Amino acid sequence: MKYQFTLKTSIELPIAHRLSSAYSGLCVGNVGTDGKPSEGNPIYHGHNYHVTISVITSSINNDYMVADFKLIKKVIHEYFDQYDHSLILKKGDPLLEFYKDNSPNSRLFVWDYNPTAEYMSLLWMQEMKKRLSEIIPDVKVKICVEETKNNSVTCEEVEE
Repeated sequence: MKYQFTLKTSIELPIAHRLSSAYSGLCVGNVGTDGKPSEGNPIYHGHNYHVTISVITSSINNDYMVADFKLIKKVIHEYFDQYDHSLILKKGDPLLEFYKDNSPNSRLFVWDYNPTAEYMSLLWMQEMKKRLSEIIPDVKVKICVEETKNNSVTCEEVEE
């Protein structure tokens, strides 16, 4: 009989983002550069993202552990802590120069693609798999990005 173990841990990340497409006005909480609600011309908005990282493997060590949770959380925090209170924009966003000029010390990330929850889950799943595979053999990683209590997206690799 073969077994599979799934370890889960979560982190909360307050992140602002802007969707540079027709969808950008669909999110609530858009604010302008003056800090006031912006209707019609959304600048950016944020969420307290709840990110759940699932570590999946059939391997356990001699101590009957996949890995110590402290070690797993260390790997997770070494990567995700950089996103705490950050802003994510897409390359080419007209707001990039404004933030670079007016907030040079802010945590600004520029991604190739729209910073949607779907893309976050894909990017973060790939990064966590790369990092966790250094300490856990045959690891699979599933990432769930929850924007609100009722809205989330999960990304995981599947067999073809």
